[in-house]
Amino acid sequence: MVGQPTNVLHKSCLNFLAAVGFDISEHGILLVAKESGTNQGSSFQLNVYYLSTSASFDAGASSPQILAIRGLEGASFVPTFSPSGKQALFLQKQKGLYEDDESRVVFVSGFDGTTVTELFESEDGNGAWTLSPGSITWSSDGKEFFVSAEDHGR
Repeated sequence: MVGQPTNVLHKSCLNFLAAVGFDISEHGILLVAKESGTNQGSSFQLNVYYLSTSASFDAGASSPQILAIRGLEGASFVPTFSPSGKQALFLQKQKGLYEDDESRVVFVSGFDGTTVTELFESEDGNGAWTLSPGSITWSSDGKEFFVSAEDHGR
């Protein structure tokens, strides 16, 4: 039996006017948004938040959990769950939103907040991959993922 629709984010600290991307699985919701109180005009900080769909929403017990990487403070985008819904990928800029800031691939191997990893990271913080990915997708079995990035533009 299907229950009544529930606004699972109504008590959160997120600014819904700045929500720019999402993905849904049977285990949870990934949402890209700005926190309330963030300067909407000058801040490019868009974070990926995870909300478990197994939580009790009636009491407001579950709040969105930020999935963050230290050193990546720019816009996040294209969050995508693996086919199992137990892992995720998203892209994030290091400092801003514009083309001069390369996107980084971020892998979430669990949703406890401690299993978020930048793939292709480097010791100097510039990233080990010189291309800037624009999209990501999982293979149907969830064992691989594919990233698209422009190499030469015309």
